Amino acid sequence: MEHVAPSGKIFAAGTYAGNPLSSAAGLALIKHMRSDNRYDHLNHISDLLRKFVEDIIEDMRLKACINGVGSMMCLYFGKHSVVSSKDAVTADREIFGKFFRKMLESGVYMAPSALENWFLSTAHKEEDMMTVEEALSRAMGGLR
Repeated sequence: MEHVAPSGKIFAAGTYAGNPLSSAAGLALIKHMRSDNRYDHLNHISDLLRKFVEDIIEDMRLKACINGVGSMMCLYFGKHSVVSSKDAVTADREIFGKFFRKMLESGVYMAPSALENWFLSTAHKEEDMMTVEEALSRAMGGLR
């Protein structure tokens, strides 16, 4: 286990790993998401969060970038651009670790691996994004 994130370099996940119950839940979620413009809301809050991060990186002149599509995104430190897996794995994990701890101190819980995507859901609201923006500003401000 010492080789698995957050202490190690190996990322492991198994969402929807062929379990019939997981598959049924996934299908139910797809049906749910098709109703009431849920994707519009999800894309809106995702774009909002990504813009917050981009603005903070620019304002603080940090060597970092955020990549993603829709409600999935990943923040990389030590890089102005990540376009390949080689770029991603050479991002600065030490700085990410400091960032991760500062986010926890602010009450924002996230995956402990520097290579793990952030995932938003329809349960997240604009007010939640404002809370995260404040935590991001504090956490990233402490990295300069």
